[in-house]
This record gives sequence, structure tokens and C-alpha cells, in this order.
Amino acid sequence: MPDLDPTPIVKGLAEVVDLVQIGAQFRRQFGAGEGENTVYKLAFLNSEPGVIGPDADHIFAVVMGFRCIAVPEGKDAAAVAKRLGESEPIEDLRFFCEGMFQARYRLKPDAEATPEALDAFARINVPVHLVPYWREFLDSCGRRAGMPPIAAPVFKVDGR
Repeated sequence: MPDLDPTPIVKGLAEVVDLVQIGAQFRRQFGAGEGENTVYKLAFLNSEPGVIGPDADHIFAVVMGFRCIAVPEGKDAAAVAKRLGESEPIEDLRFFCEGMFQARYRLKPDAEATPEALDAFARINVPVHLVPYWREFLDSCGRRAGMPPIAAPVFKVDGR
């Protein structure tokens, strides 16, 4: 990945317009013999951030999705993740949580909003704004589904 430099966007930012959860789902499936002492293997996935804009009002949006998948210990969470779009039940899936979030920002009229700078801002800065909302949503869904406490890992930016 080339060096990412969000500095032009950071310097040109006028305000955060809003941070919104735009989509969500979760599912819980129980396996035979599972109880409160069952150990699960977790996989955390996130989508590439998508940048929309800026528009005539200097507003741009970044959309990003996050997923958590839980399978019984010893099962392949990555293989289960690849099957999520299938209509058939997934035997090893015990918990699935997905959240889509959008962050909107307003730039100063003179901001240097190149596609490269917007992409860098979306990859480096936006996750810092959205991950706390994802972590809270994941925790809430997990508790409602009767899962043991789930702590999403700290978001790390590739190449930094």
C-alpha cells in the first residue's frame, strides 16, 4: 500500500456532520451441548471504506462495514465467513454480527480534497471515529444473544 497522507483533509476539515449506523444484523445459533462454558473462536472482518463526494456543499461521506463471526473452538471461522451469503443454514456458525456505518464530514471551501487524500483519510482517520460505535453495537448484540462478552480488537491501519 502506498504511503497514506490524510493531512490535506485533516487540515481542511470544517466539521463532523454526523456518524450514523446505516445497517445492522445479527444472528445466534445454538449447537448441541453448548452452555455457558463453551469456548468460541472469533473472526473480525471489516470492509474497505467507500468514499462518496465531496458534493457542492463540501460534504463527503465514508461508509464502512464491520463483522464478527463466532464458531466453536476448533472450527474454521474464515471458511464460515465465506458462506455468509448462502441461503442454506451454516452448521458451524454460532453468532454473526454486522454493522454498517457512515461518517459525514464538511470540508472548508479551500480544502485540497484529492482522491488520494480522501482515501487516506477514510483508511486512517474514519475508523477511529466509527470503531467505538461498532464495538458498542457488537457488545450489545452479543449480550442480547447470550454470548460471553466479546471485545472487538483495536483497529489497526495497514502500513502505519
